[in-house]
Amino acid sequence: MYQVIYSHQFNYRPLPYIGLQGQPCLTSDLPALEVILRHGASEYADVALIDTGATFSLFSLQVAEVLGLSIIEGRREQLTTLGGSFTAYAHAVELDIADGWSLGQVEVLFAERDIPRNLLGRTDFLVRVQLGLWERAGIIYLNSFPKVHF
Repeated sequence: MYQVIYSHQFNYRPLPYIGLQGQPCLTSDLPALEVILRHGASEYADVALIDTGATFSLFSLQVAEVLGLSIIEGRREQLTTLGGSFTAYAHAVELDIADGWSLGQVEVLFAERDIPRNLLGRTDFLVRVQLGLWERAGIIYLNSFPKVHF
């Protein structure tokens, strides 16, 4: 058996959404991180949900606009989700976790429309970290490089 030691710890957090009557609401606590995306001199800070079932990290059209990206200049991807199909475009950006931890340049997708929440997926986020989730306590554990002790 081996022991994993994590370098970063974050609490789950509620995410905003619009209720059935159009009122602002909050979800229950979810495994989400405050992230900062940078492109050139522009940056955008927001919360993104860690989604172990998402192939790509996906951000809203609004984020791309703030970063000054023309999304259709990126690589086109057709995505199919439980909510239906839509088109998104891949762009290279710098990705930081809000506590000052930089993951460097990653390729993320930007939806061609606004989406209800930003996602951190497998091919651009989870491949760069070691992830531990303690659901009952609502804690996210992360390492940038695995530290394994036998």
